[in-house]
Amino acid sequence: MNLRNLFVKTVQFSVIGFAILTFAEVFYPMFLTPQTRAVRKNLSVADSNSEFGIYHRLSSLKDFFAKGRENAKGFAAETVAWKGKVATVKGFVLDDSHKDFLAQVFARHIFSPDQLRAVIEGICRAYEDDLIVVENEMLPKLRFDLTFVEYPSGQIPSYLRSNEAFSKEYRKVADRLTEQMQWNMEVIYGREVMVLTGTGVSYRVTLLAAKGVASEMGVEGGLLLVNSSSAAERLGVGIIVAVIVDYVLDVLFKMDSHDPEAKIATALVKSLDMMEAALIRDPDLRWYVNLDKKGSLREEMEKLHKARSRLRREAVASLLKEGGEK
Repeated sequence: MNLRNLFVKTVQFSVIGFAILTFAEVFYPMFLTPQTRAVRKNLSVADSNSEFGIYHRLSSLKDFFAKGRENAKGFAAETVAWKGKVATVKGFVLDDSHKDFLAQVFARHIFSPDQLRAVIEGICRAYEDDLIVVENEMLPKLRFDLTFVEYPSGQIPSYLRSNEAFSKEYRKVADRLTEQMQWNMEVIYGREVMVLTGTGVSYRVTLLAAKGVASEMGVEGGLLLVNSSSAAERLGVGIIVAVIVDYVLDVLFKMDSHDPEAKIATALVKSLDMMEAALIRDPDLRWYVNLDKKGSLREEMEKLHKARSRLRREAVASLLKEGGEK
């Protein structure tokens, strides 16, 4: 098949696919019951709001890294100063004091592991709160729609008579389903059960980000290439700093004497850019193919979003089927 025929086939499939999607979007809802349409509409809005929350919360991490980049020159100046040179030479010959020194300078000028951990954990906790707010906004609207389409003038079930009653019954069902989902996910996915609660996210995402970006930077070192060993457990989010320090050291050892401060600052900014991307990158869709790997923090938050979306759907379906307390 030549390129012209391939192009024609691609266009044909694209047109057919667009037509199918258009039909599904415009005409398929016409065949649904009023109750199903009301449920789909409100769940769809909740999904959109919870997905938007990911972008909103990740903006604080962008600000965090931007502030670090602003202080790159101060880090570079102290690194190439006399004290920095002495620590580097001593460490290169005798021990790891050069890494300890640079880690201390990094914490003073850029950020410490504790500061990064606090930001990531804060993002995860805030996003979990966002998901609750999304449901609190969805429930009264869903109750109103269900009451209007199902009982315009008839006897209304007790669980639909007030927002408080509907919310109470929904939470009961959701809590019960959460336990079932956690058990099922634990059996199937093991530690992946954490996506329902966000527990351990800060360690998990920083380790994934550090391992991923280390190879991009060309960093070599035992601490950076561990899987889930005691070294990684001990470092926690500190492994982010370890990756950047090793990268800066590699640049420092290889560079000439011409304008070392500018070169260190440039190397640091580059490493921060790469680490930020490894945490929050949102790959572009080009011809329906993701060309870049998604950021590890974004990926974990999307898992949380999808798990909560599934819980909402199953809770609403179960509540409508059971009809609340008899």
